[in-house]
Amino acid sequence: MEQEVKKLPKKYAGWLKWLLIVGTVIVLNLFFNSAIKVAYHEPEYTDFCEEKQVRVIPETKDECLEVGGQWTEDRFVQYGLLEREPVPVPKIATEKEGYCDPDFTCRQGYEDARDVYERNVFVAWTIAGVIAIIVAIFVPIETLSLSLSLGGVVSLVIGSTRYWSRMDDVLRLVVLGIALVALIWVGIKKIRE
Repeated sequence: MEQEVKKLPKKYAGWLKWLLIVGTVIVLNLFFNSAIKVAYHEPEYTDFCEEKQVRVIPETKDECLEVGGQWTEDRFVQYGLLEREPVPVPKIATEKEGYCDPDFTCRQGYEDARDVYERNVFVAWTIAGVIAIIVAIFVPIETLSLSLSLGGVVSLVIGSTRYWSRMDDVLRLVVLGIALVALIWVGIKKIRE
C-alpha cells in the first residue's frame, strides 16, 4: 500500500525555498568554521607566555630586561581635576623610576603568531568561499545553487572580517573588488532565475 505524499500549496513554496537557502548558508559556514578549527591549531597565549601562580614583577630596569620585559620610565605628572597645575605627588610614589611589562617579549611572539594564523584563516575562508561559488555554477538545482552561491559570498565576508584590521590597504581594495564582483554575479545569475 503506497502512501500519497501531499504537495504544499504554492503560496508556501517560496517561503520554504528561502528557509532552505538560509539554513544551507548558515550550516555551510558553520561547517567551514569547524573544518578550519579542526585542521589548523589556533595559537594560545599560554603557548608563548608562561602563567605562574605567583608572579614577581622586576623592580629595576636591568631585572626587567633580563626576563625579556619592557621597561617604561615613569614620567607621570598628575594634574588636578579643575586646574591645570601639577598636583604634588608624595615622595613615596616618586621613588620608583618606572615599571616593567615582563610579558613584552613573549606577547610579541604570540601576536606575531596570531597575525600569521589570522592571515592563514583568511586564506582558508576565501578558498572555501570561492569553491562554494564555483560548485554553485555547476549545480543544476536552483535552490541548492543559490544556497552555495550565497554561502560562498558569506564565507568571503567572514574571512575578510576576521582579518580586516590586519589587512594591507591594497589587499582590502582587492578583497572588496572580489566581493563586489561575486555579489553582482550572484545577483545576475542566480536571483534572476
